[in-house]
Amino acid sequence: MATLNVTLENGFFSTSNGIYVTEFTPTHVVGNGWDCTVRMDGSILCEAVRTYADGVHSMRYEITKNGFAKLTLKVRNEPVRTIRKGFVLPRGAKLADGTIGLSGGCVDDRYAFFRDAAFNKFLAKFGLTAVRHEDPNQSFVVRKARYGGGECNSDLITDGAKEEVSFDSGRTDEWRAHNPGTCSYEWETTYRVTGASWLIHEVSKHEGDCHRYARVLYTQEKDLDRLKESLMGNPDVALFVKKEQQAKSLKALDGKAVRSADELQEVVEKINGICPGIKAVQTAEFFQGSIEVHGPMPRSLYEMEIFVVNTIDHEDGTYTERKTLVARGHRG
Repeated sequence: MATLNVTLENGFFSTSNGIYVTEFTPTHVVGNGWDCTVRMDGSILCEAVRTYADGVHSMRYEITKNGFAKLTLKVRNEPVRTIRKGFVLPRGAKLADGTIGLSGGCVDDRYAFFRDAAFNKFLAKFGLTAVRHEDPNQSFVVRKARYGGGECNSDLITDGAKEEVSFDSGRTDEWRAHNPGTCSYEWETTYRVTGASWLIHEVSKHEGDCHRYARVLYTQEKDLDRLKESLMGNPDVALFVKKEQQAKSLKALDGKAVRSADELQEVVEKINGICPGIKAVQTAEFFQGSIEVHGPMPRSLYEMEIFVVNTIDHEDGTYTERKTLVARGHRG
């Protein structure tokens, strides 16, 4: 189920992630089955309407200027049902900057949300895809699997205690019988978490060209400053944040043009300053081109490679791309 994310700046629609968007202006967006409007009073109304066998179904998401939001569902011959309501902005704040999320799918099963700019920065800093305001002291399953077309990995990070409750090898024997000689397995471990004020459940799935990643924070703490301090006190979280910052710094160098061996050496030194594990390979054979960084994923412990890419034009109008490896190493 795809989610349309629409960015709000100074109270108007500015950008989106383009999910099925057919119309986009500062005051009107149509996309992913939703029709959204910025009203004259600064409030926002988003509506999804579809006709089914039993009649018209409509979902409405309204956000007032002072940040009170209400999500409702109307089905023919039934009263309007309020799915969720409450303030989505801090006390005294006005609706101006943030992100509106609008899911797809059957109208009855859709959802909508608003995240203000400060909360978006918090999510980005810690690589979170969602926050659930739930007690983290519950049971969680950690699954690790590798099979024919992909693999799945999950992990738990918390300031509480984890107690292993059960372990199940799942379909390991079945998969190994069907795929002899391959590294196929499925392990599921159930943990009971106690004494925690927060927990991060991380899940990654890779099947063919499809890659899904979720990093969900469970907490009942609503003070972002207090939560940031607690998260940064955890060494695993602090390391993750450091790698996120490294990835952003490396991304800033990706595509940088170099015109001389001296410029190339400067770039290699910058890369080494960001990730000390990255070392120069050779720079003797040099030509003009642009920097290409391979593997700047924040969670990656794999070897990284830095290339200079040079495009050579030919008289017949064709061209070839040549790469020279200039640095490599591990970010772990």
